[in-house]
Amino acid sequence: MARIKKIVAMLLCCTVLTAFLPAFAAGKSEPEPPPWCAAYDYTVFPNSAAYDADIWDQIISLRKDAASGSKDHTEALHEKFTELSKTFEDDPGVQFELGLINFKYFLNRADSIVANCGFTQFENAYRRSSGMDPSPYAAALWYARMGTIYYKQETVCYNHLEDVMSYPEFTMDGFFDTPLYDLYPRREQICRSLTYVAIDGHWILPYSYEKTDIVEIEGRVLIPLGYFTEHMGCGSEWDGKDTTVTVHHVQDEIKLTLGSTTAYKNGQSVKLDVAPFRRDGKAFVPLRSVAGLLGQVVEYSAPKQLINILEDKSVVGNSNLDAWARAMGSMINYISWFVTPDEFGGLRRGTFGSTTAVGSFSDTAPVRARETLSGSWGVYNREDLLYQIAALTESGHNDAFLNDVAYINGLSQAQYDAYLSSGGMDAYMIPYTKELGKKWGSRGIMCWDLFRVGNLVQWGYISGYLTYAEACAMAEPAARKICAEFKNWDEAYDNYLDGYNWWARVDLSKGKERVRQKDYDHMKANHNKPGDFLDDQMFEQGVIPVPGLSYEQILKDAKIER
Repeated sequence: MARIKKIVAMLLCCTVLTAFLPAFAAGKSEPEPPPWCAAYDYTVFPNSAAYDADIWDQIISLRKDAASGSKDHTEALHEKFTELSKTFEDDPGVQFELGLINFKYFLNRADSIVANCGFTQFENAYRRSSGMDPSPYAAALWYARMGTIYYKQETVCYNHLEDVMSYPEFTMDGFFDTPLYDLYPRREQICRSLTYVAIDGHWILPYSYEKTDIVEIEGRVLIPLGYFTEHMGCGSEWDGKDTTVTVHHVQDEIKLTLGSTTAYKNGQSVKLDVAPFRRDGKAFVPLRSVAGLLGQVVEYSAPKQLINILEDKSVVGNSNLDAWARAMGSMINYISWFVTPDEFGGLRRGTFGSTTAVGSFSDTAPVRARETLSGSWGVYNREDLLYQIAALTESGHNDAFLNDVAYINGLSQAQYDAYLSSGGMDAYMIPYTKELGKKWGSRGIMCWDLFRVGNLVQWGYISGYLTYAEACAMAEPAARKICAEFKNWDEAYDNYLDGYNWWARVDLSKGKERVRQKDYDHMKANHNKPGDFLDDQMFEQGVIPVPGLSYEQILKDAKIER
């Protein structure tokens, strides 16, 4: 009966797949999955050369050879395979099809030699399709599957699940529903034996298979306090007896005592699910309880075996200041961290730097954010940050620019000509400033200041200097100015780019392209879809504030002098 149900499911999936296939023009073949690949594990890549009739014929011939039970390509087919792989190295559709073919040869051999298992082709398909909307789940699925068996050390095989687990389609049962794991049952057992803990979808645990640092007591999950709080941008200190720890998060103070189910938040007692305890030199705390004390919500997905810690964004109601801040800060986040603003913060909570081993806190997102704020902005605490946000919002470099414009416009023609003929190192700035003054009028280069407010509020949130609601509220005046003065993001970014080049004193007198212009064009072309972070409808919608919280009140409470 189970087998019949599975066959019916596959037939239904074939029907669904066919319904969503793109209409293929003359000279194109309509692709179907090979017999060894279930329809729900297959995908079609729009505009791929794989479905051109001549290329598809070659793929079919390779499929037939693999389906016949051959353990490897014949010499002639090997040449065809290699030519396709090299010629279409950047084509995810071709790479995906070749990966499925190599996978079948690998199954036919039923050996432990994984060099030609399809991993390389599936990786190419996954990498080349990552910018598609939506990104094909099947590409991520097969890349992760082959990753779990590709490397010799079997106890790290679970690492390849992280990216694919972010897809809503992912389940453990579906992932392992392939004959691949008949050959590698131990790797399936390892992956299924673990519970995964993430912040905003980015794993922080398990630390390793042998040392997961995850403890379950009576259905409650406990993790080391340090792993969690450092990713949240918290500070902590122990009392002299090492029995009570005080956790500082923005302006909140939380006290936890080993062996006690009573905690205190800002002096108010709170009941914990399970008492914290110490093991191997680490303080383990109940995850759900402590996450709640830090304003987080915890979601558990049994099909994924995933515990995901998320910011409770309901605190800002229907405010759209999250979107405004992400759009305002998108350029600097993009060129500084190579990230797109799909997550508030720029730097992503739960992530580590590429050169730092998991478990080391020297390169977590809060550490990197704090280093950026201190090194580039002189910001070392909450008060410094609020002062800088207020300075950019209310004056910034735009005041200096408008003063320069007024001064230059007040020069007589003789004085103006004298400046130009002086040949000083900054003589080129005189006509450039005059030109920008004429172009932007009273607006000046305001977006150069205001956009950076979007970065400061996000980095302040990641650093643990601002709550999420405060970060959104602190962006409100800057967002309102942009909304009032500009029609769309292209116009606002035009102003920002002019402002940056003026501030950086870039010499554009010889027709040189503005610095960062290509970065903006690339970001918009490759990472912005309709309705995405640079959504011009925001200018029509206006700015929706955070209920019960304002920029002015935050500055007043912090006693920031302006």
